[in-house]
Amino acid sequence: MPEAARIFPVHAKRTSKSQAAPSTSIITAIDDDADAAATMVSAKSHVPIVKKRTARFNRHQSDRFKCVAPSWRKPKGIDNGVRRRFKGTAAMPKIGYGSNKRTRHMMPSGHKAFLVNNTRDLDLLLMHNKTYAAEIAHAVSARKRIEIVARAKELGVKVTNGKAKISTES
Repeated sequence: MPEAARIFPVHAKRTSKSQAAPSTSIITAIDDDADAAATMVSAKSHVPIVKKRTARFNRHQSDRFKCVAPSWRKPKGIDNGVRRRFKGTAAMPKIGYGSNKRTRHMMPSGHKAFLVNNTRDLDLLLMHNKTYAAEIAHAVSARKRIEIVARAKELGVKVTNGKAKISTES
């Protein structure tokens, strides 16, 4: 018997029972897709979303001076403790704080936002409704918003801000 055969034994072929399992899962997936067309689609499964840091990086001494805005600027001074990364000073942004590539820009629902201005933009999400959710643009009128929300319901696309600017009389 060769050396490789003893270390890595050949596994038995799959039984007909284990081969039948994928076909039944395909049937249930087709049934789920038919039901999803009538209702809202949930996002496809993904790894857990982990934010390494949720606090903003504030500019050094922005808390001391009104004229120094809190938006991040890299300190450039030769004696600056933040730039020199002294213990107890503010943290600087670096590549290690980046998110997982698969969950980057992902909302807690598991979708990524896609800006929509009209119903034609919404048709682009027909095949990608498990990955992207429509977000109606700020400048869209209430009348067009109602049309977009109705079309999204037909296509089974999630709309993140579907109730904005739409007032109903009670």
